[in-house]
Amino acid sequence: MDERVMNAIMNMNLPVALSMSSDISSNLFTKVSPNQTELVIQLRGARIPILDSLQEILARRSEIIEAMACLVREENVVLLWANTIDHALPHCSDIEQMLMETVSYC
Repeated sequence: MDERVMNAIMNMNLPVALSMSSDISSNLFTKVSPNQTELVIQLRGARIPILDSLQEILARRSEIIEAMACLVREENVVLLWANTIDHALPHCSDIEQMLMETVSYC
């Protein structure tokens, strides 16, 4: 894992965290506007914060911790977290599905 991503995760004191970088996330980053601060998944009513860089993590921690995921432009990653390992993979799969639907919808 990239050291910057690892430091961000450790600074947030998250029990379980993963980063995702894929064709889906790369395509999504091309569709969000430069000033957009969140992605609203209309069909599910979910909001995913969009950060310019990992350096924003601590400043926006209270906002993003509730979302259980965030998009990070500069590093071109999606950060995802869960409270337990058992919930991490289903949660990540759900977020990936929402992002895929968003890319297909745009």
